[in-house]
Amino acid sequence: LNWLKYILSAMPYFYDKRYHGITHRRFEVFAVAFIFIVRIKLIRQRVRLFTFEIDNTNEHDDEPLDNQMKNNSRDGHVKNEMKENESSFAPFLDEDAVWEISNEINARFLYASILRLRGLWIKTAQYFSARADFVPDSYVKLLSKLQDEAPESRWEDVLKILHRSGLIHKKISEKDKDGVLDIVQKPIASASIGQVHIATLASTKEKVVVKVQHPHARPLLLDDFKSLGIIMKIISILEPE
Repeated sequence: LNWLKYILSAMPYFYDKRYHGITHRRFEVFAVAFIFIVRIKLIRQRVRLFTFEIDNTNEHDDEPLDNQMKNNSRDGHVKNEMKENESSFAPFLDEDAVWEISNEINARFLYASILRLRGLWIKTAQYFSARADFVPDSYVKLLSKLQDEAPESRWEDVLKILHRSGLIHKKISEKDKDGVLDIVQKPIASASIGQVHIATLASTKEKVVVKVQHPHARPLLLDDFKSLGIIMKIISILEPE
């Protein structure tokens, strides 16, 4: 049965190769989602701790001076405990400031992760960056960069797609006179599904634009939809409200 064990252990590798790295991509997607959810949970814990410390400090300050002296003499560790609590956060911070700082850090993490994942996640980020009515400003500011600054595909991959489509050839013949003679390697724009290049027609020397789909865009987008559905179910369980 050793041969069967080897075959089963090799199947994920060949599946990953066959479907353009989907297995590894799924792992990255769920890892980013898990880290992001944990970060949000930690923010809420910090806010609860911060609110609790402020409430305790205010209650202590509202007590009459005689009662404070009696309490401090009866329980000497209260003063030290309050000092420790006060040192947990800067004195100028309030609850909104804690959320704002944490959102800034999380937005940078999410932006860097989406740049690496690309695909549907860029499209999702573009949607949320346009919803300033309920998305925090830190996320809107960073994710809005993905509206026109999506990562580009490598020129080698773009060239393979152009060769397969027949738009560009190594040698222009009579039957290829309507094809593209020259194409600028640097795209003028890149989005979630494809990117745009300036090109010159072989027949008329006219300047045109060519939109090239990112490599393996369709299978990756379909898999991203499945991953998004699973993540939404997990969030609905963890955050029923």
